Amino acid sequence: MVSSSTPEPTPEPIFPPAPPVVPAFSGVPDVAFAPVPGAAVQIGPIQWGEDIDGEVRGLISLLPRGYSGGRICARKTNRDGIVVVHFVSAIDAITFDNSWNAQVPKGFESVSVQLSTDL
Repeated sequence: MVSSSTPEPTPEPIFPPAPPVVPAFSGVPDVAFAPVPGAAVQIGPIQWGEDIDGEVRGLISLLPRGYSGGRICARKTNRDGIVVVHFVSAIDAITFDNSWNAQVPKGFESVSVQLSTDL
């Protein structure tokens, strides 16, 4: 006899929630700026809210040395839970990437950060 069982549905992936929003250091929101080639990273998957820039700053604040290079501009991608974050220079993007991958903040072990060529 052949058993005919219905396969169980695959559960939706569970991403960690975004950290609390950290306001821009200058007291005004980050504004869009012209992307610089090599100055972007992809972050995710995370359950992003409405203020992605503020949530990215929240992630940055969890790093041992943080990031004080200036403005960022983040946007959602067409992939679930992934955002692209543009920094003002490639050095800032590389510094953030290295800091994250050297010591991933607790609770975000399933989140990856990698340099992006996405403009």
